[in-house]
Amino acid sequence: MPLNEADTCRVYVTPGLREVGWETSPRSITEQYTFTDGRVEFTGTYGYQEVYAEDDSCNKSLQHSLNEFLLMWLNNLHEQGHKIE
Repeated sequence: MPLNEADTCRVYVTPGLREVGWETSPRSITEQYTFTDGRVEFTGTYGYQEVYAEDDSCNKSLQHSLNEFLLMWLNNLHEQGHKIE
């Protein structure tokens, strides 16, 4: 069975990057992360998805994805030595 892009990266690219030291501080390697599952709104040069609508409803799928993304982002900042002062 042929490998998809993520599998190819996992099997061939990531081990090569680790071998040459790309996972040593201050660098880190993570897999691609997709956090969009719907329409993206564009304002100027920025894109966003609405998690909380004006009618106080919440897109639970987007809320979960956003929380996962933020946790990953904050963990990366912590691993890189950034601190809240």
